[in-house]
Amino acid sequence: MYAHWEGFVKTASTAYLEFVFYQRLKNHELAPNFLALSIRKLLQAASQTNKIESHIELAKFVLNELDTLITRPSYCRKLWI
Repeated sequence: MYAHWEGFVKTASTAYLEFVFYQRLKNHELAPNFLALSIRKLLQAASQTNKIESHIELAKFVLNELDTLITRPSYCRKLWI
C-alpha cells in the first residue's frame, strides 16, 4: 500500500510542477520554494566551491534572470507520454 501512495505523491507532485510551469510565470513571480527549485543547481555549485565563477553565475541570475520566464525543471516530464 505504501508503494502505491509513494507513487501517487511523486506523480501528483510532478503534475503540480508541470501546472506551475504552464502558468508561464516569471522567476520573480514564483513562491520562494519554487524559486529555490529553479536555482537549485546554481546554489549547489556555489556552495561546493570557493571559486568565484560559481558565485558570479548565481549573482548574474539574481540580477538578470528574475524577469525571465521560468523553465521546465529537468525532472519534470510530460505525464501523458
